Amino acid sequence: MDYINLLELWDQATMAQLIAPVSVASLVTLLCVIYFVRYFVWSFVLSVRLKRLSKRIRKLGDVAPAKRRAELDALFQKHKLGHAWHEYAETLHDQHEVRDGEQVLVCSRATAGAGHYFTAQSVVETSLATEFFKHLPGVLTGIGIVGTFFGLMLGLQHFDPSTPEQVTSSVDQLLKDVFFAFLGSFISILASIIVTLTEKWRLGRCYSHLEGLTEAIDGLFDSGVGEEYLAQLVKSSNESSIQTRQLKDSLVTDLREMLQNLVDTQVRESLKLADTLSTTYRDSGKQLADQVSGAIENSLKA
Repeated sequence: MDYINLLELWDQATMAQLIAPVSVASLVTLLCVIYFVRYFVWSFVLSVRLKRLSKRIRKLGDVAPAKRRAELDALFQKHKLGHAWHEYAETLHDQHEVRDGEQVLVCSRATAGAGHYFTAQSVVETSLATEFFKHLPGVLTGIGIVGTFFGLMLGLQHFDPSTPEQVTSSVDQLLKDVFFAFLGSFISILASIIVTLTEKWRLGRCYSHLEGLTEAIDGLFDSGVGEEYLAQLVKSSNESSIQTRQLKDSLVTDLREMLQNLVDTQVRESLKLADTLSTTYRDSGKQLADQVSGAIENSLKA
């Protein structure tokens, strides 16, 4: 009976010692499983998706602009990035030409970088829930610390300093409780270190693939719309200046010829009028002389 009682007491003591490390290990294991499935594995899926999307986009460089836009719409909708793509597509400046009586899209120029719309927060961090998992190492460490104090509290609860023999056995029991308490803390801290390393590694890889995606999108569309329009404006201004100068010279020449013709006409009219007046005066004088001479002749005859 004494042996059975001692065995039962030992089992009870062992179970009390294992409460803290088992609780810590169970909670840490649960969080690590959630991290592995929700973050670690999903980061590989996201990396592969971004990498494939970048390759597909680079292959569209030789496709006609109108067909390229349609394929990009379908491609981003398939990869659940349609909202970011539509916002970026609204910033594109389309240039058209009239061919065979209808407007044809010649090219699209980028007025903003793809990185402003395909951001790390919207593409990577929201998908991976990094706001939670980046604090997971601290949570794991806190669980280990709480488990350590919980184990120490259980050890101190069974400490009995009533007699020297009880003190010796209680110290031995307390040291075992402290060992198991620190064992749980060791497990949680080790798990937090592993989570920190893998979380930063996978996050960096996703950022790298996202940068490749934005570079592939920027490679499809030429930039510099403002510079092109400025060059066109300067060219148009120069052409207008030349045309204005030519128009001025033409107007001055025409005005000079018109004034010269007007002067010549006035001179001819003046000369013609003078000739007419001279003829009229001569005829009038002759008629007057004839009348005077006739009157004198008639007077003398009378």
